[in-house]
Amino acid sequence: MRRLLPRHRRHHKQFRPRMFYGRTGNLSQSRPLDFRLNHCDNPRLRDVIIAVTDRFNWKARRKQAIGLAAGFEKGSYVAACVEVITDPKTGFTIKEFHMAYECGAILNPTNLRAQVEGSIFKG
Repeated sequence: MRRLLPRHRRHHKQFRPRMFYGRTGNLSQSRPLDFRLNHCDNPRLRDVIIAVTDRFNWKARRKQAIGLAAGFEKGSYVAACVEVITDPKTGFTIKEFHMAYECGAILNPTNLRAQVEGSIFKG
């Protein structure tokens, strides 16, 4: 039987490899989307990344404060793009946010919506 880690420990387990992935992409001097797609061998994850970046119009945004995140947990795949506006006095404001979520067969649409909305607000 597999022992499940507490929720906060599972996220830390995923955070380190993803940070390494992002920093490696920065060191390679390639664009984040290109780097991620070139090194993504999971077709379901690749599909959600492409879906969200197409909807977000990622390739047309060159110099803005934008970010891309993608991952998977328990057979569900998610990718998100965000554009923020920074202000030294107030911090930042989210200007635009898009998310693609692929979880397979949907058994309970209401619960799925709650899960997706919760993941947006809580990270």
